[in-house]
Amino acid sequence: MTTSNKMESKNNTDYKDYSLSKLKEWTHDATQSGASPREVFETIFSYAQEELEYHKKSMGYYADFLAILRSGGKLNFPDIKIERTKNISEASQEDWTDFWECSDPNYGYEYTPIKNNKE
Repeated sequence: MTTSNKMESKNNTDYKDYSLSKLKEWTHDATQSGASPREVFETIFSYAQEELEYHKKSMGYYADFLAILRSGGKLNFPDIKIERTKNISEASQEDWTDFWECSDPNYGYEYTPIKNNKE
């Protein structure tokens, strides 16, 4: 194994460890958020299904692409566009405003209920 491969392997291991650590944190956060076990399960499951559908479309695209390459360009297929069913990075201005400026006076930092001073 070359030095470059060792560094790449270490970086991959570091990233894997980082990702698994974040998954543990997010799982803890989700289970402490008031979400039901079913809601946590369904969220993770639906994400996995979305990824599967995306990769199925990609696989179909590249299977067609390889077939065209192998045929020397003689095969023709209809144009296939690869798109995710839901772009999770898209947000409206209202979403961003709500994210940065909590508009509900009953909640404080990170949507933590504000305690009533009269208690």
